[in-house]
Amino acid sequence: MKKMVCLGLFLMFSVFVVTQIFAETKKIDTFKATAKISGTGSIDFTIDGIYNRASGSKVDELTWSSATNEGGYQQSDCYVAFRSTVTSVSAKIRIYTDVKNQNNYDSSLSSYTGSLDNYFNGLIGQGIEESAYSVLPLAWHASTYTCTSEDDLTVEGNVSAGNYKYSYMLDKSDNGFETNNYSTLQWSGHGLRIGDDPVDGYFGTMPNATSYLYIGCNFNNAMPQVDYAAIIILEAFTE
Repeated sequence: MKKMVCLGLFLMFSVFVVTQIFAETKKIDTFKATAKISGTGSIDFTIDGIYNRASGSKVDELTWSSATNEGGYQQSDCYVAFRSTVTSVSAKIRIYTDVKNQNNYDSSLSSYTGSLDNYFNGLIGQGIEESAYSVLPLAWHASTYTCTSEDDLTVEGNVSAGNYKYSYMLDKSDNGFETNNYSTLQWSGHGLRIGDDPVDGYFGTMPNATSYLYIGCNFNNAMPQVDYAAIIILEAFTE
C-alpha cells in the first residue's frame, strides 16, 4: 500500500482598508499684505585706482607693455578697482567707449570719424589714416576678486574662456546701445555682471566690497610702431 502525503500550504492574506478623510471647505476669506519702502535708493561708484597686475602698484592708466601686431587678444597689464552702490529702481552702471568724441574727454587723443562695426570697438590708432587697421576691439570682464595671472583671464570676446567670460566693449555710436544690456556692468536687483550673454548677461550677487575690472584687446590688426588709445567710460544712470 502506498501512502501519499499531501502538504497543503495555506496563504493567509490580511487586508487593510485605509479610509481617507477629506476636508470639507466651509468658507474662504482673504486679506492683503503690503509694504511701502521709504527712501529713494542710491546709485554711485568710485574708481579706487588702476593697479599693475604683477606688482600691485598703482598706475595712471591701463597699458599693454608687450603688445605685438597679430598677437590676438592680450590682457592689459593692469586692472581697475572700483566700489559701487546700486539700489535705486532700474539703476545701472555701464561701460563703453565713445571714440567719435573721445577728443572731448582728452584733447591729446584723436577721435574716430569712420564707420564702426557693432561690438568691435576699442583702441584707436593715433596719427594714421583711418582704415581697418585703425580700430582694435576691446573686451571687458568684472570680478569680485583679483586675478594676477594671464592664464586666469584669457580674453575670448563673447566666447567662454575657462570659468570666465568676457563681453565685447560697446561704443556709444553702436546700434541699439541705449536699448540692450551689452554694456551693463552692474544692474539694480541683478548684481555685478560676471559673464557675457547675447541678451541679458550673467549677473552675480550684489557686491558689498571692492570689485575689479579687467580689459583685453585684440591686436590682430595692429600696425607696428603705431600708438593706440581710447577713453573707457563708466556711467551711472537710471532708466
